[in-house]
Amino acid sequence: ASPGFVPDAAGPRVTEDLAHYLALPDDIDPRISALASTLKGDASTPEQTVARIRDTLLDQWTYTLFRRESGESVPLRAFLFDTKEGHCEFFAAAFAMLLRTQGIPSRVIGGFQGGFVDDEDGVVVFQGGNAHAWVEWYLDGKGWIVDDATPAAGAPRLRLSGFAALLETWRRFWDDRIVDYSFEEQAAALRAAQR
Repeated sequence: ASPGFVPDAAGPRVTEDLAHYLALPDDIDPRISALASTLKGDASTPEQTVARIRDTLLDQWTYTLFRRESGESVPLRAFLFDTKEGHCEFFAAAFAMLLRTQGIPSRVIGGFQGGFVDDEDGVVVFQGGNAHAWVEWYLDGKGWIVDDATPAAGAPRLRLSGFAALLETWRRFWDDRIVDYSFEEQAAALRAAQR
């Protein structure tokens, strides 16, 4: 989810398709729009607006997997106005909502980040802890831009070694040769053994 451009083919190319990415709840808390306007300040371009909102989330909100309860019934409002802490899904949802209030089409994307490289096979291994959410926002003439307002984002890709590498090799062997071993592959192996 490192910042960069997503190819134009990845998303809508005409304005009519973008209405969905500007939609806001009918009962949106007016404080969210007010906050976005305050964060925007005197920014005059979408890029400046995005940067100011992203930078404020990065600097003034805290990443945690163990969110405090605030008594607020709407988790996004609690994140923005009470606790100012949460995990990547809160950061991504808040970032997208704030952008939409400023007329910038945006969407939340989920996937993986970081992971481990198995040097032996050149395979990248993702585990549950590598799950991540970020935002893509649309810029006319450029397309969807990948952006991330989560302070903990940018996890480096680590190298598998020792027991972890051995365990991952075994898991892939099991998946490839036992679980995913098709009938055709089994028959071919049997024929090869008979020869």
